[in-house]
Amino acid sequence: MKFPGIFCLIKNDFCIGKTIVYYLTYMFCFIVVKEGVVPHITQVCLMDMQKSNSHFTQYVEPKIPITEGATEVTGITYSMGTMKHHNTVVQCKSWSVVSRDLLCWLDEHVGQGQTVVIAAHNGRRFDFQVILVALENVNLHEQFVEKVNAVVDTMKLFSAKVDVKESLKQEELYAKYIQKSYDAHDAKGDVLALIDLLNYFKISITDIMKVCFAPKALIHDRLFTAEKNRNFSSLAPIIACGVKRPTVENIAGSGLKLVHLEHIFKRSGEDGIRNVLCAKHSEGRPRVMDTGKRLDEVVAKICSYFEKV
Repeated sequence: MKFPGIFCLIKNDFCIGKTIVYYLTYMFCFIVVKEGVVPHITQVCLMDMQKSNSHFTQYVEPKIPITEGATEVTGITYSMGTMKHHNTVVQCKSWSVVSRDLLCWLDEHVGQGQTVVIAAHNGRRFDFQVILVALENVNLHEQFVEKVNAVVDTMKLFSAKVDVKESLKQEELYAKYIQKSYDAHDAKGDVLALIDLLNYFKISITDIMKVCFAPKALIHDRLFTAEKNRNFSSLAPIIACGVKRPTVENIAGSGLKLVHLEHIFKRSGEDGIRNVLCAKHSEGRPRVMDTGKRLDEVVAKICSYFEKV
């Protein structure tokens, strides 16, 4: 399996994240997970697979305590400004410094015209969001989006290759198809195992292009979720009027509250509600839904509610 340009793989489990850049470079990063908060990256390593002496390696100073459970798995500890990895003292820097150095390193090593694809197992739900949040915290997410052409969740790739009832956990896939064991809590071992699976299933660049998506979609996912959480409760009355919950979630995620719909209805009536739900955004997709019978039904139910208020 050989991909044009750079192909990155990110793998996370309960308290570790790993990233590999396949073909030109590979990187892996450890992510310490604390329940209820966004995971914090504690190590990043990038290495040019064609030039092993060319690499980027940094430990990241954590902003939250590293739990005993995480230390048991990663071997990383941090106390009173000192970080140790398997009892060896290592130098660490703030994420703001490391993240800028990382992006600069990519600038130096990515050739002109090369395609950069970042992949992760269960990435859309977890890994990509972790990386994005970390970069947003230092205002570098836009630069990241500019440098990366696409992202892909390898879970989606493998789901097309195995039985629908089969587990998609990486460890279980590896045990069944590669028929070997590996240290799932070792960054390099975990990443190499993922490469073994990609090779075993003969994943091609065509397969990847079918399921990859622009990294901007990750930002849209986060904005949508934030708006949905902020606005959904206000829209409960239209659920009671028969509008299905997924549709109401889309309305809330688009930034609309009940009071917004009420103002639109009073000003422009049914046409106003219809227009705001099917209005196209900057990428040419509808704000909530396309025109058609389903839209007509939703508009009618919303208008029925406001007529009775």
